[in-house]
This record gives sequence, structure tokens and C-alpha cells, in this order.
Amino acid sequence: MKKAALWGVILLFISGCATSGDIDRLKTEANVRIDGLEGKLHSMGSEMAKLQSETGKLNETMAGLRKSSADLRADLTEIREQIQQIRGQIESLQKNVANIQGKTGELKELRERIENINFKINFIEKYLDIGKKETAHLENKSKQNGTVSTTKESLYLAALEKFKAGRYEEALSEFQRFLEKYPKSDYSANAQFWLGECYYYTQQFEKAILEYDKVVRDFPKSNKVPHALLKQGLCFIRLGDNTSARAVLQTIIKDFPNTNPAKIARSKLLEMH
Repeated sequence: MKKAALWGVILLFISGCATSGDIDRLKTEANVRIDGLEGKLHSMGSEMAKLQSETGKLNETMAGLRKSSADLRADLTEIREQIQQIRGQIESLQKNVANIQGKTGELKELRERIENINFKINFIEKYLDIGKKETAHLENKSKQNGTVSTTKESLYLAALEKFKAGRYEEALSEFQRFLEKYPKSDYSANAQFWLGECYYYTQQFEKAILEYDKVVRDFPKSNKVPHALLKQGLCFIRLGDNTSARAVLQTIIKDFPNTNPAKIARSKLLEMH
């Protein structure tokens, strides 16, 4: 409506009919419109300033996000590199473990060989001491009679000497021949035990077990029984039959508690746990 009135006044002015009042009113309305426009311009300037401020903050936020994104990418790159390094270390450790396992097998085999040699030495020393006593006994009898007293003793002594010399195959044949001729003599239990020893030291453990069992079964009162049982237990260990080995070793401890074989049996049981 104001716009229509204004145009009406302008037309009157143009046509020469406008009065001074019309002109004053026109000026007033024009000033009002100008003030309104200036107000709007001021308001728009404030809005623009506010928008520019918010745009600046947004730019700062975006810059911060870009920096954070760049930092994150750098961190991810570093993490990936660390993961690769860790994977390399794992592969190296796996190779080391494989090498150690291989060496462990070699060390285990070496320990078994050393253990076997130690047992062999210990038992040979022990039984050579027994053999010395037996040899001395036979020599004393020979001195009393001028020669080796009997063919029986001569045959047994010859077999024992071969065993002491490490000639196990020959000793084996000699002890077998002795037992065939003299199955129930004073030396038969010993001969039967040494027969088992010949098989043991040639690593024929199944046969050794059978020969040691004959000592226990056929000569139950012989002092070789706990030794035969111990060697049976050792044979079972060498064959990987720990269940049978434990049963035999426990029998020694139970039936022959104060003997040297019982001490060795306890030690072997502890090693097997």
C-alpha cells in the first residue's frame, strides 16, 4: 500500500499537481525506507561478520581435523612398520625354536648315549669286581689242587674273562655252553646273569629281558636277582616301556630295600617323573 501511495505522489509531482505536503510526505517515506534499508544492510553486515567468524572457526576445525588425520596416518604407518618388525622377530624366533628343537633331539640322543656309557662303565666296574672275586676264588681252588679244579670252573672262568674283555659275542656262546652242561651248578645263576649282560651290552634288550627273567625265575635265592631285576627295568626304559620299567623298579625297592640296585631304582624312578 505504501508503495502504491508513493507512486501516486510521484505521478502527481510529475503532472504538476503535487503540493508541498505531498513532497514532504514523500521525503519522509523515502527516509523511512532508506533507514529500513540501512538497518537491513547493517543486519546483513552483522550476519556476514558472524558467518565469516563461523567460517573461520570451521576452517580452524577442518585444519585441526586434517592435522589429526595426517597424524593418524603417520601413526598407522608406524604401527604397520612395528607389526612387520614383530612378524620378522616371530619368524626369527620360530627358526630359532626349530633349530633348538633339532639340537634338543641331538642333545637328548647324546645324553642317552652318555648315560648308557656311564651305566655300562658303572656296571662293568661293579661286575668286574664281582668277577674278580669269582676269579680269585677259582684261582685259590686251582692253587689248592695244582690246576683249575674242574672243567666246570674252567669253562665258566673262560666265559667270564671274555666278557670282561668286552668280547660279548664270544662270551655269550661260552655262557650258553656252560649253562647247557651245568644248568644247576654253583655258577649257573651267575652265568645266566652274565648271559643277559651280553645281550644288554649288544643292545638286544628284548633278549636280555628274557635272560634276566630266568635268573629271577630259576635262581630266586641268588644274590644276582636284584641286579637282574634292575637291568630288566633299564631294558624296558631303553625300549620306551616306562610302565613295565616302573613296575620292575618298584619291585626291587619293595623286595630288596637295602641293596645298591634299590638305590639305583629309586634314582631312575625320580628321573622318570
